[in-house]
Amino acid sequence: ATAQFWGATKSAPLHWDRAQTEGWHKLPSLCAGLPHFSAGFMRNWGRDTFISLRGCLLVTGHFQEARDTLLVYANVVRHGLCPNLL
Repeated sequence: ATAQFWGATKSAPLHWDRAQTEGWHKLPSLCAGLPHFSAGFMRNWGRDTFISLRGCLLVTGHFQEARDTLLVYANVVRHGLCPNLL
């Protein structure tokens, strides 16, 4: 079993470029597969993010965070496809 959490992690900020100037702790994301993917680079998994977005963000009333997450992924859509890994 794995868990999905909304939180700040140094290796997986939601906005990588902004994290370089603002600091990673200010840009949380939905990090998937904990504890299995708790180390390393790039843990924003598209499939897991969208599966858990409703329960972690929408149901709990975190609408701005859900919007930010959707916009980041929408920004990288190519040929109608959303990447599975950011």
